Formats: sequence, structure tokens, C-alpha cells
Amino acid sequence: MEYIPDKNTFSCHITPSNMVSRCCLVVLVLLSLSLSTCQACNTQQDCGSDECCVTNNPPRGKRMSMSAGHCQTLGHQGSGCLVRYGGGVVNPPNELVYACPCGAGLMCKGIGISEVPLGEMGTCTHH
Repeated sequence: MEYIPDKNTFSCHITPSNMVSRCCLVVLVLLSLSLSTCQACNTQQDCGSDECCVTNNPPRGKRMSMSAGHCQTLGHQGSGCLVRYGGGVVNPPNELVYACPCGAGLMCKGIGISEVPLGEMGTCTHH
């Protein structure tokens, strides 16, 4: 006689090793998805119309090296920005930048914290 479990008595046993394996799988899938959507760029022309080309090499002290970057969407409400890039951008900057400026209808409001050599940090907000 063969035992066939009833669908009402079926249970799933989660062991610590099983849980770790599943978590690792989820992390790998999410990481691969995020990497696949990251577009490399050298100028804004390599990106979409609502994106700018942000450098992969943040400045270190007074040293500023901008060689290659990735496309990033223009700042939206609540996103971080650099006051020096302003806001209300309809056409993204053509050159490689350290952070995308705020998009149309928004301005970069300073938060009172400066980072050398970038200047004051801010948050994109409505005018």
C-alpha cells in the first residue's frame, strides 16, 4: 500500500541551510536584474532623454577623475542632488557629472552639508 499525502496535511519544512540557499538565490537574482539595467556611458548621448551620465569614480579630496559612468534618471521629488547643478532640467547635461540634476519642475534645495570638492548637497523639491 502506497502512502499519498492529503493536500490538507502537506507541510513544508524550512531548515536553516534551506533558508540560506533560498536567500542567496533571491539576492543573486536581484543583483543580476540591477546590473542588467545599468547602462554604461561616457556622455549623455549614451543615455535616455530623461537620464544623465554619472561618473563611476567619485572625487577623493581635491582629486577629481571622471572617465566612465552609468546612466541615471534625472532627480525626482526627494532624491539627492548637488546644489551646483541646480534643478528644473528639461535637457540633461551633455558632460559626465557627479550626480544628476533635478528634473523639470524641481529645484535642488541645499541641506547645509558640503562635500569637498563637490559643494553643497541637497534634495530635489518642488519650487
